[in-house]
Amino acid sequence: MGTTHQIPNHPYLSMSKNHQQSSQKTDPSNLPGWPGYRTRSNRSGLDPVDSYREQAFLEGMFIRKLFTLQLRTRNRFYLFLMLLFGLGLLALALPFIFYALTDLLPYVKTVSVMNAMSGVIGLTLMLGIPLAFGIGLLVNFAINLSIINGTHSDSEQQKENHPKKQKKPKKKLPKHRKDYK
Repeated sequence: MGTTHQIPNHPYLSMSKNHQQSSQKTDPSNLPGWPGYRTRSNRSGLDPVDSYREQAFLEGMFIRKLFTLQLRTRNRFYLFLMLLFGLGLLALALPFIFYALTDLLPYVKTVSVMNAMSGVIGLTLMLGIPLAFGIGLLVNFAINLSIINGTHSDSEQQKENHPKKQKKPKKKLPKHRKDYK
């Protein structure tokens, strides 16, 4: 006659509607591009738009950590790759900089300054990105190596080892006196 449907056990079913909305807003896995959004409930994780958003988010995190000198790893293979790519990007940029300094700058005396400097500025702008990434990788490599050797202390390790002294919470008084009616 009548069929009964069982409601799946879901953490949001026992919450009030306002609490559901506030917890959904603060849950980072509900933000497009955040890791975990692509594989949220009732999704296969194969949506190309969500995959590209998640990839872009992680690339942005990598670039932010690279240029704020917070790219940390203790894995020797990753350290080797950081050194290899850093030296490779510098090796790519240095011959062009050498060319700009040796071949273009002597023409400053014979040719107009603007023509010679436009070539130097063009090369600098073109090589600025690989040069910045190469220097960033090498500096992060040096910081990670010094952390492994113990000559440099990581600020995150210091926070974990020396937590701030927490103030003792004040004793809360009851809202209503029990002996008073």
